[in-house]
Amino acid sequence: MRLPRLLVLALSIAAVPPVAALEVALLVPDPPGANPFWDRTVAAARAAAADLDVDLRVVHSKGNSYSIRKDGLALLDKDPPQALLTGYWYGATDDILEAADARGVRSLVFNSPVAGEARRRLGDPRGRLRHWLGQISPDETRAGAQLLDRLLAGAEARGWAPPLRLLLLGGKTRNNANDLREAGLDRVLKRHPELRLQRRLYAGWSEPLAFDALNSWLDEGNAVQIIWSSGDTMLVGALRALAQHDLEAGRDVLLGGFGWDPAALDAVAEGHIEALAGGHFLEAAWALVLLHDYFAGADFAETLGREVLTEYHFVTADEARRLATRLRAGGFDDIDFTRLSAVHNPALGRPHWPLGEILERWLAEPAPADGASP
Repeated sequence: MRLPRLLVLALSIAAVPPVAALEVALLVPDPPGANPFWDRTVAAARAAAADLDVDLRVVHSKGNSYSIRKDGLALLDKDPPQALLTGYWYGATDDILEAADARGVRSLVFNSPVAGEARRRLGDPRGRLRHWLGQISPDETRAGAQLLDRLLAGAEARGWAPPLRLLLLGGKTRNNANDLREAGLDRVLKRHPELRLQRRLYAGWSEPLAFDALNSWLDEGNAVQIIWSSGDTMLVGALRALAQHDLEAGRDVLLGGFGWDPAALDAVAEGHIEALAGGHFLEAAWALVLLHDYFAGADFAETLGREVLTEYHFVTADEARRLATRLRAGGFDDIDFTRLSAVHNPALGRPHWPLGEILERWLAEPAPADGASP
């Protein structure tokens, strides 16, 4: 008996198995709620995964290299994904990249690049480790220099005479992002002998530790005019310590740093923080777009290369006010990540770091009320 043509077609379609979603694991160094930057990074990546129909698995670690290495290797040993997104952490990422390559898992490093001795040992992406596809990270050294240049310009605009007393408020030693940002500061120091670096204080990216460290240092009778910080939450702690010593941020002391914590953005809007660079919490989401396109046959390396440097954005006071409201509202569902994909959006042409256009849209729209979905 001959079946009707439409029935045959329907049966044929039903027999085709559905295409499985791309499986990507995102390795995050801290538990949920422990670090606002990583919470925003995860939220943006989840929004991108939903738009692109990617099966995203987030693996949270415990904030130290031993745990990151252990959790990364366990993931690859027990249930390896098709692709892995990871930052670079001393004592952890080298072995994770090696293990991923041995298992055929494509890896993409974001936020903090493989550099220094690790780079000499691992080589270039797609070299000895052929499944390590590349890395995407801010130009941390350039940004570290830009931050100090902006603070010096602020001091000059206020007519402060040299020598100027500078304090470095760092995150952690042997942390790639921190070390590269400091390298930029050191470049500027060599050009400006009138700067007097008083101390390098390290506060583990923590607001309360930053408050304690600066408060104790000021209690000893030390003086400071410029505070360069590698992290935003530490700036918030520094503001409290300065207030405790009757020093007004923006008038008596100039502060600048990295990251868009809403409290730090508020301080920019109020004139208490002179310079604040950020936007890098979108890197994992963009890296996910590039991975999605790679598996669909559009290799980002053909247009961007294997190593991509992204740019920070230094916010103005007006931008800071609006961004603080936006980021407090949460989610990234208003971003259509398919528009950033060369596969979904062939008119895109060459993929590009999307921070500028996302900011332009956010700042052009009415800001959502706190707690409302954007």
